[in-house]
Amino acid sequence: MDPRSPDVLFAAMWERERKAWNLKEAGPSSGIYQTSDAGATWQLISSTESGFPQGEGVGRIGLAIGYHDDLRQVYAILDNQDRRPPPDKASDEKSLSKEALRTMSKTAFLELKEELISDYLKKNDFPEKYTAARVITMVRKDSILPEALVHYIEGANSLLFDTPVTGAEVYLLSGEGSTWKKTHDGFLDDIFYSYGYYFGQIRVQWDNPDNLYILGVPILHSTDGGKSFQSVNGDNVHGDHHALWINPSQPDHLILGNDGGVNISADAGETWVRANRPPVGQFYSVAVDDADPFHIYGGLQDNGVWKGPSDYSGSLRWEMTGQYPYRSLLGGDGMQVAIDPRNDHQTVYTGFQFGNYFRLNTQTGNQEYITPKHELGERPYRWNWQTPSTCPDTIRTFCTWDHNWSCDQWIRVRILSQSVVT
Repeated sequence: MDPRSPDVLFAAMWERERKAWNLKEAGPSSGIYQTSDAGATWQLISSTESGFPQGEGVGRIGLAIGYHDDLRQVYAILDNQDRRPPPDKASDEKSLSKEALRTMSKTAFLELKEELISDYLKKNDFPEKYTAARVITMVRKDSILPEALVHYIEGANSLLFDTPVTGAEVYLLSGEGSTWKKTHDGFLDDIFYSYGYYFGQIRVQWDNPDNLYILGVPILHSTDGGKSFQSVNGDNVHGDHHALWINPSQPDHLILGNDGGVNISADAGETWVRANRPPVGQFYSVAVDDADPFHIYGGLQDNGVWKGPSDYSGSLRWEMTGQYPYRSLLGGDGMQVAIDPRNDHQTVYTGFQFGNYFRLNTQTGNQEYITPKHELGERPYRWNWQTPSTCPDTIRTFCTWDHNWSCDQWIRVRILSQSVVT
């Protein structure tokens, strides 16, 4: 809503379609509309002639309005899903890319320098057993084609989230003009990644719109109308930002909402106070062990996996003593937890989103990645966001002491199948 003319409103439309197996997060119906009669009629102001991006890549749009004296400034942040242009070949000669491997012949691959192949394997986290020499031998013997090095790392999740899209862009419509102009040069990296559908928020100081904030995985601040940005994601500020209020009479006073709660700043984001009272959180799962008194384990949405004593009486005293009895075991979106009752419950199996599971020792802090891996020549296994999907009690029922399996065997079968084994 225009702060000086409430009959003037701007609305963003977003074409999206989400299914269990796919997310279409952009499309040509996305766009920006304006009304000057309190919504009785609307006009598209992001048409082809307007300078605003068009087509299948136009994703979620966020809007904000401010004024330079009597000149209205409308800002839009766009999740642009159009693919980035390929890198300059001259700058890419020293590295091996997926795009090159995808169409590379056997002959061309065998002419590559071994260090180029080794660097590719290391950058893409191939298991140590796949050395450059072994891979070259596999290609020479026709065990695999060069494109297998692409297929190995290109699973359903990577195709969804790791594609090189344009990403976050900020546009400005000034005054009564009809042309949108991008405020910045180049790409705004490490803001949306490929999760732009999750964000789409921009805020401006209404009487000084050169002062603006964009919200994504971090929160960024600009004081020059979006030409440049600086992160104000403080050390005690969580990621994934979705809400921001700028005090209209004291613009350095901010209230920020994110996946970790609420933060407040009095100095335009240079420092933040954490204001999570009352504390709230979303648990994906809760588990307990057989200790006396028993411990409680939980995987939290975007806040890792935690362990604490069941006899703890919650209070704020720990903020004075620095002794908080709950401890973080793992990061990410904390998922299911299973506790081995042997060796004083030191061994815990848990993980985070998309099937990443570990064996942890809660005493030493040692952790080992145990998610099953495919072989070179195969496509990656596919994981749901939450994997496995049954409760820890199911794992306990079928583990070593009942079925003569090792916990490792059970966990591996359970993660692979994502269904109850009977």
